[in-house]
Amino acid sequence: ITDDDMHAEGVSLLEHYDCVMTTTHPEYYTTEMMHALLNYQQKGGRFIYMGGNGFYWRVALHPTLPGAMEMRRAEDGMRSWIAEGGEYYMSFTGELGGLWRRNGLSPEAICGTGFAAQGFNFASHYLRTDASEDPRASWMFKGIGRDEKIGDFGTVLGGAAGSEIDSINHEEGTPPHALVVAEATEFGVDMHWVKEEFNHSHSAVNGENCPHVRCDMVFYETPNGGAVFSTSSIAFAGSLAHDNYSNNVSRLLENVVTRFIDEEPIPAP
Repeated sequence: ITDDDMHAEGVSLLEHYDCVMTTTHPEYYTTEMMHALLNYQQKGGRFIYMGGNGFYWRVALHPTLPGAMEMRRAEDGMRSWIAEGGEYYMSFTGELGGLWRRNGLSPEAICGTGFAAQGFNFASHYLRTDASEDPRASWMFKGIGRDEKIGDFGTVLGGAAGSEIDSINHEEGTPPHALVVAEATEFGVDMHWVKEEFNHSHSAVNGENCPHVRCDMVFYETPNGGAVFSTSSIAFAGSLAHDNYSNNVSRLLENVVTRFIDEEPIPAP
């Protein structure tokens, strides 16, 4: 399924599948695409977020010119350029551009986590939390030890948690029943907390001195027997093929996919 397909057909396309998953960096989403994912989850679909920095910028697609996408880097966010005053609204649709979190629909409402930090020196690994032993989620760690480092290997910066990473934020929309089943916290000075999260310039914004620089792996149930699983890291997929797929990252994802395509409803907490 392409972004264009989902934009055009919405939830009617997704509901043919028991489970859908993103790629590693689904950063630019239209209103139609966001609503498609939300509606899919409400109908009992199982959703796997395989990336980081997802659902970040609101964009628009041209109604008649295929392949033309419009984005306005308005107000805030990690960005390579800034829209000029008076240029925050998109000409294709008339919608206000910028971050989705400033447009009434945050990434946390889609996948439980939102952009937290970025850095490109090295990637880290996940460690299981106490929540990983909760019966609601313990099944996904079958074959993985309680103290194993999950993803301390990979083709993207050497680990499964890195590049651009996300974390929970209940104020922005993380469901109250969401479980952080694993987290990565061992980062260096190059991994910086995203600027939209703090109001004043100070030095405590990197992976060595800022507790907000972390990567949260999240699971939670949705209505009608559905559920969401989020890796919250761009680097995650780069660890899947390690040792010919015989590793704990692949094992974890296999466990999740196997359960998510099972017809048995996932019970509400």
